[in-house]
Amino acid sequence: MSIQDYTSAGKIASEVRENARKKYYVGSTLLEICESIEKEIEQKGAKCAFPVNTSLNEIAAHYTAEPNDESIVKDTDLLKIDLGVQINGYIADTAVTVCYDPKYDYLVQAAEAALERLRSLASHGPHELAREGLERGVAHGEAVSVARDVVADRVQQVGLAEADPAV
Repeated sequence: MSIQDYTSAGKIASEVRENARKKYYVGSTLLEICESIEKEIEQKGAKCAFPVNTSLNEIAAHYTAEPNDESIVKDTDLLKIDLGVQINGYIADTAVTVCYDPKYDYLVQAAEAALERLRSLASHGPHELAREGLERGVAHGEAVSVARDVVADRVQQVGLAEADPAV
């Protein structure tokens, strides 16, 4: 395993994700967003690990714009961007949620809090994980459960859990 390739892919993915977070996409089509992000990955000397995903609103993730997709980002949309970078077969995968409507800031903050909690768990030693009721090599289902709990706590803090039980 080439740690350097894996690390380089991660750094590029992180840079591209942060650039995507800062861009203003209102008025852009999903296809334009995908193509611009894919181009940035290539300009940084890497390849896309998979087609860039751009999902709007109730589509949680993994929507890839097709060539005839004319969906345009509006200022009331919640946009999720998922991208992957690969160098010599070593992949880094990351995502970001972008929102231009302050009404949905709590959703972006909840997603960021869940990601930070999972990052924190990834850096824990075995004793810290045991206190969390987890073991090294946390199963996907356990990680999802942790993330879901963090999001539920954030949503409840803004009082939406009672208003919309589906949240």
